Amino acid sequence: MRRGAKPGKPKAEARKNADSRVRDLEKRLAEALQREAEAQKREAEAREQRTATAEILRVISTSPSDVQPVFDAIVRNAVRLCDGVFSNVLRFDGEIVHFGAQHNFSPDALAAYRRWFPRRAADDRLVGRALLERRVMNVPDVTSE
Repeated sequence: MRRGAKPGKPKAEARKNADSRVRDLEKRLAEALQREAEAQKREAEAREQRTATAEILRVISTSPSDVQPVFDAIVRNAVRLCDGVFSNVLRFDGEIVHFGAQHNFSPDALAAYRRWFPRRAADDRLVGRALLERRVMNVPDVTSE
């Protein structure tokens, strides 16, 4: 032992360094596991999107002259892909907005949509503003619209 050295200090220092390395390795492992989980989630989402696209394309190929089954497939897949509750498709001919399809509407909501459409695009409603301004509209609370 060196003169003036305290007994046990090198062991304590070594243990402190080892503990620090272990914490660093644990942190890096946790980060790697997080990245792997995120990559798996992205791959699953991409698989779901490919499946939805394939279904819609299959419907298009089996219904070349009837757009209704295609619209129905679009709204059904939109709800599934977005973890949504309901969905609809509106068709715009340049002047009039038409109700195209819905998925999972309540009977009251469906009746209301059937009363509202077809209608002229106007800026008094969100749909009309989005169409007339030709842009995506982000509304935090659509119930306020």
